[in-house]
Amino acid sequence: MKHKFRNRLNGLSLIELLIAMGLGAFMLLGIISLVASVSNTRTQLAANSDQIENGRYALELLGDDIALGGFYGKYHANVAKYEQPSPCLDASDLTVLGFKSASTPELPAAVQGYAEGDALPACLPDDTIANSEVLVVRHVDTREIAPSTLSATNKAPYFQVSNCDTDLAVFAFSNNKADLTLRDSDCSGVASAWAYISRAYFLSSCDDCDSADGIPTLKMVEFSGGTLTTQSLVNGVEDIHYRYGLDLDVDGSPDCYVDNPAQAAAPVACAVGTWAPATNWENVVTVEINILVRGITQTKSAASAMNYDLNRTDVDGKAIKRTFNDKVRRSVFSTVVVMPNIVGSRN
Repeated sequence: MKHKFRNRLNGLSLIELLIAMGLGAFMLLGIISLVASVSNTRTQLAANSDQIENGRYALELLGDDIALGGFYGKYHANVAKYEQPSPCLDASDLTVLGFKSASTPELPAAVQGYAEGDALPACLPDDTIANSEVLVVRHVDTREIAPSTLSATNKAPYFQVSNCDTDLAVFAFSNNKADLTLRDSDCSGVASAWAYISRAYFLSSCDDCDSADGIPTLKMVEFSGGTLTTQSLVNGVEDIHYRYGLDLDVDGSPDCYVDNPAQAAAPVACAVGTWAPATNWENVVTVEINILVRGITQTKSAASAMNYDLNRTDVDGKAIKRTFNDKVRRSVFSTVVVMPNIVGSRN
């Protein structure tokens, strides 16, 4: 009896041990594969979420600013001319920024675009993507201030509107508070003023261009506070295309959409009204935005070859699509933005 009991305590045989180790390794391999799959799925979902969020944010950012285009405080009198000053100008010479208060008032155009192939503004950096489109949006800040609060060293230009019939000027534009003396509706107090803002949105081939990170990025050159600054806005924006809704018969709604309102010949779709390339920018009442946003890295779930339509067409009206074959996920985001300040304030 003692001999038989001792045999039972001898432990596992070599074969049993190998079988146990094999089963354990198989289970461990399954667990590792599951963890790796979950981790990879989570990474892909995070990347896709970032891409979608970047696209939505880019549309929201552009849309909010375009909707403010042409906002000049409380000014709604007839404007004789809308100027198209360069977005590269600063406050060193206020007379060239497009504001002229006289019997025939002039204001800077609410929007102005540079189409594919146009000569781009000189202030855009060398990393600007070749043949990409640029959009300039102009308006004043939504926050009004009392001119008396400006410092003696202020460099930012401010726009002031007269609400008093006996004032000699309809508006003033200056960075000197001594020039901002127009009066409010009771002709006793000084009217409020708004800071002038101009933003040129463009595409760069990099976010941190010092390190040449190769991440296409939506950026802007902003004129605010009297100086020009360049800022990165949204990563992954690889291409952008604008179409402009023109109200040629001045009824408040767009009659047609064009890629370039300044083109010499009127498109077939713009047969209504009068085609005038020199003044068409002032008739832009809506802007269609089409952006192509890419992921930062390659992904196995991305299709090997895809075509993307940003609503571009050739001279025959056929769609121009961009094709990629690099395993990078991309999406097109589009929206149309109405410009209420232009619809209600044109001649």
